[in-house]
Amino acid sequence: MNVLFLPKYSADGASSRYRTYQYLPFFSKSEYTVSPFFSEGYIRCLGNRWKRKIYFVKSLMHRIYVILFCLCKYDLIVVEKELVPYFPPILEYLMLKIRKQYVLDFDDAIYCNYQNHQSNIVRSFLGNKIDKITMWAAGIVTGSPELTTYFQKLNRNVIEIPTSIDLSRYELPTINNDSKEFVIGWIGSRSTSQHLDSIADVLIDFILTHSNAKLHLIGYYGKAFENFKNISIIQWDAMTELADILEFTIGIMPLIDRPFEHGKCGFKLIQYMACEKPTISTPFIANLKIDNGNGNLFASTDKEWNECLEWGYNNRASLEEVGKKNRKTVVEKYSIQNNHSKYIDFYNSIVK
Repeated sequence: MNVLFLPKYSADGASSRYRTYQYLPFFSKSEYTVSPFFSEGYIRCLGNRWKRKIYFVKSLMHRIYVILFCLCKYDLIVVEKELVPYFPPILEYLMLKIRKQYVLDFDDAIYCNYQNHQSNIVRSFLGNKIDKITMWAAGIVTGSPELTTYFQKLNRNVIEIPTSIDLSRYELPTINNDSKEFVIGWIGSRSTSQHLDSIADVLIDFILTHSNAKLHLIGYYGKAFENFKNISIIQWDAMTELADILEFTIGIMPLIDRPFEHGKCGFKLIQYMACEKPTISTPFIANLKIDNGNGNLFASTDKEWNECLEWGYNNRASLEEVGKKNRKTVVEKYSIQNNHSKYIDFYNSIVK
């Protein structure tokens, strides 16, 4: 089987790194080629509007070239989400017409971006784009139950494979659990910082009223948590990510209640759980499934968030037991070591 992977980003982009690149070692090097839409460096220029536009045009030209001239030698094309964002499904339609089988991999409800866009033009021309390319696809891979439910209405060949971690990167050192500090931790990015901001008042009030409580925010972009003594904003770094999460007592994942967020895969929770950390999160279906009955906490309102934080603060021993169960769940269900064969079997079932 010869596969062409078309991720959205290079390995710089988290979604592509976790949905595509970390699985490549399980394929023979002669079996695949990778051609990202946005090349390395794009992530670093997200704050520069003109550089983004230049990158997009260059990326579009390259992807058109790949689709027009490079598909013939591949048995299967694996596309992360869509071939070109905010572009009509012309290239996907071309693959349909030349009978080149492709699989779409979704870890976000990107159909919401088009269906609910503020622009009438985008809604009119692209509102049903994701539905169309899904119906044309030979198969769909999803990362969450919400996405599975949505895409099963459009395609009969859907498999759910959660976004997973590489256990070799999450080997836990022996650590001292006697610290009296209560560290609330969050990991995210520029785009997900808004969710943390939604419970900023609760978190700040908790930190100010509990002298040994701290808040560690990895990858946070914003101003809501600036200039507080026990709040640390930590730059995300792949080399220190594990060590930073291990500092947490409990990991949090608040989400704003919108259709797009309901499709999220709960990967933050999986990262926390891999580090034997208990969690508090918004009770969306993916998060509830990931909990696996381990006793993690859930909160929707400010009052519930405060109650969960207070309970965790006063029940450290119980939290540690939840953390141990969480690690076991990740090892069994959310690791690439266990899930890579699901991808390979699914691809083979299409190419056979």
